[in-house]
Amino acid sequence: GIRGKAVGGRRHWRGRRSGVTPMVVLQLWRPEHSPSRRARHAPSVACAAGESGGEEHAKLVLLRHGQSEWNLANRFTGWCDVDLTGQGIIEARNAGQLLKDEGIELDVVMTSFLRRAVRSACLLLSVLDQCWVPMRKDPTLNEVHCGILTGENKARLAERMSAERVMAWRRNYDLRPPCISDDAPLQAQHLADLRYRPLGEPPTLVPSCESLADCCARLEPWWECELVPALSRGGNVLVVSHGNTLRAIVKRLEGISHEDIFNVDLPTAVPCVYSLDRDLRPIGPPHGTWGDPSAAAPLRRRSRFLVAEEEVLAAQRAMRSQVLTDIAVTTATPAGFSGVSTSPASLADQSSDAMVYRDGLSFRVRSRPPSYFTEQSRLEAQARREYGLLRGRQRALPARRGFKKQVRAALVLIRHGYSEYNADRRFMGWAECELTDRGREEARLAGRLLQLAGVRRLQRVYTSVLSRAIKSAWLMLDEMELGWVPVQHEWRLNERHYGALQGVSKDAAVAQYGLSQVRAWRRGYLSRPPAQQTRPAADRRYTHHSVVRGAAGGAVRVPEAESLEDARARMRPWLEEELWPRMRAAMEAARRDAARDDEAGKQAGVEGGAGGRRRAADGRAEDAGNDDAVNEDAVNGNAVSDDAVNDDAVNGVPAGAASDGRLVGASAGDGASAGASAEAFTDASVDASSADASRSASAPVPEVPVFVISSSHNMLRAILMELEDLTPEQVEGLNVPYSIPLTLQFDETLTPIATPWAEAPLRRGWYVGDPDRVASVQGEIDDDLTSGRQPEPAPLPDLDDEAPPTVRRIC
Repeated sequence: GIRGKAVGGRRHWRGRRSGVTPMVVLQLWRPEHSPSRRARHAPSVACAAGESGGEEHAKLVLLRHGQSEWNLANRFTGWCDVDLTGQGIIEARNAGQLLKDEGIELDVVMTSFLRRAVRSACLLLSVLDQCWVPMRKDPTLNEVHCGILTGENKARLAERMSAERVMAWRRNYDLRPPCISDDAPLQAQHLADLRYRPLGEPPTLVPSCESLADCCARLEPWWECELVPALSRGGNVLVVSHGNTLRAIVKRLEGISHEDIFNVDLPTAVPCVYSLDRDLRPIGPPHGTWGDPSAAAPLRRRSRFLVAEEEVLAAQRAMRSQVLTDIAVTTATPAGFSGVSTSPASLADQSSDAMVYRDGLSFRVRSRPPSYFTEQSRLEAQARREYGLLRGRQRALPARRGFKKQVRAALVLIRHGYSEYNADRRFMGWAECELTDRGREEARLAGRLLQLAGVRRLQRVYTSVLSRAIKSAWLMLDEMELGWVPVQHEWRLNERHYGALQGVSKDAAVAQYGLSQVRAWRRGYLSRPPAQQTRPAADRRYTHHSVVRGAAGGAVRVPEAESLEDARARMRPWLEEELWPRMRAAMEAARRDAARDDEAGKQAGVEGGAGGRRRAADGRAEDAGNDDAVNEDAVNGNAVSDDAVNDDAVNGVPAGAASDGRLVGASAGDGASAGASAEAFTDASVDASSADASRSASAPVPEVPVFVISSSHNMLRAILMELEDLTPEQVEGLNVPYSIPLTLQFDETLTPIATPWAEAPLRRGWYVGDPDRVASVQGEIDDDLTSGRQPEPAPLPDLDDEAPPTVRRIC
C-alpha cells in the first residue's frame, strides 16, 4: 500500500508508513546508547569510536544557516524558501567572525538551493574577506522535505497530535511525515520552481516527504562526487546547509547508529569543525557530546563547536523544548556576541520588507507568512502593470520585422555599485574596497529592474574576483530571488590595473602629473599608467586552483600597470574559452527543450498551449525515469486533507486556494512566466508581421538563456569594444553607470543584434533603466576628475515605487 516515486535515480516513497504508533514517553534526549549498535552502522570513511591520531589533512566545517523567519515562528520549513530574520543576519555574520578568529582559510563553500542557506554563506564570506571563494549550490543539500507538516507550528501540532509523535518526526531516522499532495499550494510552488527545472537537463524531482534515511540516500552521490574529492585535495571545505541535512552528514562522518542520531542537533549559525586525516577520518580527542552529557553512555562528538560547550548544550535543549513551548531560539545577541536566548515564537501577518543595519551596513529583511507562497506578490502585480504601460508607449516606436525571431540569447553587463573609493575619488584597479550604502541600493535596484524587465531565470553570473563586483552580484540576485543561480569568479574580469595610481586620489594625481596626462591614463586606450613600484603582498586568490584557470605557470601574474588595451587582451581568452561556449551550449539546450516540449504537446493533442507545456514538463520527468510524473495541471486544485494533520492549516490558506507560480513563474508556455519565450523576451513593440506571427504560432519557441557579467568600469568598456566594434576614439567617451543593467541580445550565430534603443556610441546595447538617471550618472563620472568635489549623485528611485516608464521588457 506504499506508492513509490523515483527521485534522483532512487526510489522515494510517497505513501504514508502504516502502523506508526506514538511513543509512550517523550524523550528530549535518548541516553541508552549501545556502542555495539553504533559500530554496525559505521560507514567506510568514518573512524571508529574513540580517539584517532594522524596529521590533519583537511578541515570540514559544518554550519547551519542563521535564524530564518520560520525558525522564529517555530514552524516546519523543509523546502519552503523563507528568508533570514534580522537576528539570522547577525548570527551568520557572527559565524563568519568566529571562523575569522580561528584563522580558517576556505577553499570551497557548498550550500543548498534555498535562500536562507545561500544568504548565510554570502554573509559569512563577506565577514571573512573571502568573497572570491567558489560557492557550489546544489539542491541535494536542501533540507529534509517535511511533507504535509510544512508550515505547521511545532508546539501547536504537538498539542493536537502529542509531543512524542512530533518529536519522532523531527528526529527519528526512518520515520517519514505524511506526504503532501502535488496539488497542495506549497508543493505546487516547488514543482513549478525553475531552480528545479534546469535548462537542457531532466527536472530535479521534488520529494513529497522525506525521513532522515531518505536524506542520507539523497546525499550519497554528492558525498562521493563532490565532498570527498574536495577534501581529498587537502582543502578546507565549508558546508552551509540545514539542520537535518547536516545531521545526515554527521551520521556518515562519525558512524553514528540509526538510534543514536536521535540525539544529534546543530544550533543555527554555530560553526562545527572537523579535522580529518588523509583517509578523511576525524582525528583528535572528543570535544563534547551529542545530546545529554550525563547519560549513562554519552555519545562523544568528534568535532569542535567554535563556542563554549555550555552554550551548545543550552541551544540544543532549547531547540528540543520547542515541541513543548512555542519559542524561538537564537545563538547570537543583537549586538553580535555569542550567547543563547529564547523568545516567544512570532510570525508576520502579512508580507513586508524592511532594512536592518549592522556594522554600518544595511541588509534587507523580508517577512513571508505561509500565505505569501500562494498569493500574487506585490512585485509581480507591479511588474504586470508596468509591462502594460510599456506596451502602450513602445507601440509608437519603430518596429523591425522578424526581430523577435532572431533573439536566441542575452548578456547583461552590470558595473558594481558605488564604492568607498568612488566616494573618495580614488583610482581602484585591483585594490579591494567596500560598497557604500548607495552602492548596495544600486545593486538591489539592478535586480528589481531586471525583474520588471521580465527576467525570471539566469543561466550563470560571472564576476571578477574583487569583492565589490561579487557583492553587487549577490545583492542583485537576492533582490531577484535567484540566489540559487551559479556565480563564477574570473580573474580575467578584474578591473584594469592602475599601477602607481592605485589607491591615489584623483586630485593628487592631477596635481602631480597634470590633468591631460591623468585623463589620458584614465580614458585612453593605449596609455598605460606608471608601474607600481612596490609589489603587493601575496594574495591567496591569485594562486588558488579555483581562480587560476588559464593562467600561465599555475598562478596569476599580477600586472604592474595596464592600459585598456592590456585589459582587453587579458579578457579575450575568457570570451573564447568560457562565455561563448557556455552561451552556445545553453542555446542548444533551449532548442532541445522546446522541440521536446512541442512533441509532447502534440502527443497530448495540445498545440503550444500552457497545458501542453506542463504536459511536456511531465514528459521530461518520465525521461528521467519517473513512472509517476507530477500532474502539473493540478497545481490549482484544492489542498488534500490528511487524517492526521489539517492541510489547510499547514499551508496557511483556505482549501481550494489557487497557486499561480508566483515565485518562479508559471509554465514555460505562459508569456509572463519565468520560462521566457523569445516573444516574451524581446521588446513588446518590436513585432513581426502578422503573417510571420501566424506561421510561427505553432512552432516550438525556445527559451532565451540570459547570462550576466558583474565587473568594473574599464573591463566593461573593454567588453563593449568587442561586442560593439568600437574604435579607441569612441571608447574614450564611453561611461558605464553604476549598477544599471546594460543588455545585449544575440542571434543564433552569437552576433549581437542592433537595436533602436541603443544610444551612441552604442548600437547594440541598451540600458534597463531611466534614461535621465543614466545620463546623470554618466555626467557624474565625467565630472569627478575635474570638479575637485564629488557631484551630487542622481537620486535613486525607491525600490517600492513604480519603475520608470522607459524600462523595457527584455525577458
